[in-house]
Amino acid sequence: MSRSHSVQVGDYPHLHFRHIALPCPGLPDELAGLTIAHVTDLHLRPRPAPFGKALREWLADTKPSLIAFTGDFVEDKKDCRPALPFVRELLAGLSAPLGIYAVTGNHDGHHLPRLAKLHHVEFLRHGLRRLQIGKSELQVIGLVGHSPSDLDTAFLPRLGPKPSSTFRLVLSHYPELVHDCHPHGADLVLAGHTHGGQVCPLPGLRLMSHDRLPKRYAAGTHRIASTWLSVSNGAGFSSMRMRMFCPAEVSLITLTPPPSGRGPG
Repeated sequence: MSRSHSVQVGDYPHLHFRHIALPCPGLPDELAGLTIAHVTDLHLRPRPAPFGKALREWLADTKPSLIAFTGDFVEDKKDCRPALPFVRELLAGLSAPLGIYAVTGNHDGHHLPRLAKLHHVEFLRHGLRRLQIGKSELQVIGLVGHSPSDLDTAFLPRLGPKPSSTFRLVLSHYPELVHDCHPHGADLVLAGHTHGGQVCPLPGLRLMSHDRLPKRYAAGTHRIASTWLSVSNGAGFSSMRMRMFCPAEVSLITLTPPPSGRGPG
C-alpha cells in the first residue's frame, strides 16, 4: 500500500507540524495544490492552550485553503462551558479562503457548537457544504461526533453518486467510520480520536486506540479501498498529561495528482 510522504515543517514545544503530499486519483485539475489544515483533539481545559500561539502562527504562515477540525475541542465530557472561553481564544481570528469546518467529538457534547458561538466556524453534523472552484466542486461532509453509533446510515447514500469533477472530503472524529464512507465516493476522510495511541512503549507500538479499526490505522495516512484515511495524533492530551513515541501534531495536507501513469498503490 502506498503511503503519503511527510516531512517536518516546524517544531514547537509540545506540538509537531507535519506536511502530507497526498496523491489523489481522478483529482480535478482545479483542485491540485489545494491545502487542508487538519486540527483535532485539542482537549482544552479552563486555561489557555499551551500550544495556542504556535498553532496560530503556523496557520498564519502556511495559509491553508481550508481548515478542518475533527472534534474533542474540550476535555470535560460533562460540562464544556468552563473551557469555552479558551476555545474561542484559540480560534479567534482564524480564517481560510474556503472556510473553517468542524465536527464535534465524544468529549464535546451536542450543545458545544451553539454554546461556543464560533460564528466563523461551520459545524457540520450530518451536513454537506458544496464549494465551487472553477468548474470543479469540493464537497465538505461532516459526520456525527458524540458516538459512532449516532451515524445516520441513510445520510451518505443520500449524497448520490460522486460526479467526476468533484472531490469528497469527509470530517469524522472516528477513523472506523471510513468503512461507511468509501462506498459513497469519499476521496479523503480526516479523523482523530485515537491520539495515535498517545503513549506507545515503542515507536509504532500502540496499546490502545479506542477504535474498531486495527491499531496500525490509529495514526498516519492509509489507503482503504478507494479512500484515503488520514488520522492525526491530535494536538492535546486526554487524562494522562504525557506522550511517548507519539508526538502531538497538526497536519497540512496538499492534494496532488498521482505520479503520471500510476495509481496510488
